[in-house]
Amino acid sequence: MKKLTILILLLGIAGCEKEPSLLEKCIETNINLFETTSRGNDLKVVFQPDFSLYIEYVSRVWNTGIVQWCSFDFVDKNECPNLEKEIYFSKYSNAFYSAAKNNYEQLTVKEFKNAFNSSGKGKEIKRQVLKETYNINARLKCNEQGIY
Repeated sequence: MKKLTILILLLGIAGCEKEPSLLEKCIETNINLFETTSRGNDLKVVFQPDFSLYIEYVSRVWNTGIVQWCSFDFVDKNECPNLEKEIYFSKYSNAFYSAAKNNYEQLTVKEFKNAFNSSGKGKEIKRQVLKETYNINARLKCNEQGIY
């Protein structure tokens, strides 16, 4: 009897799963459309990856030397050549992230994919940026259809 009661309770709990809302279904449908067709390629990139993940990616990928990093406008040109990589990123990471955000948000999704595919690096950043871009644009598309 106890086993039967437990089984009924488990089935009852599993059967009480909440149905996705109309907005959630609409967003999922549009995200799938963006991911599986070329429709999402003309969307503008929304650059909102995790800050620490992006800085880690850049510090790993950019092993061309600190001298190249000194060319950015926000860097103190006198101090920069003597900075170690860790100190550079601790000092300039916020400005670096903002510059990247401004740069990437000028691109379409197709251009962004091509930029990251050409180097073969940054798969996690690319995944996060595309997920966020598709999610925001899918929500906007649903709102245009009167689904809130």
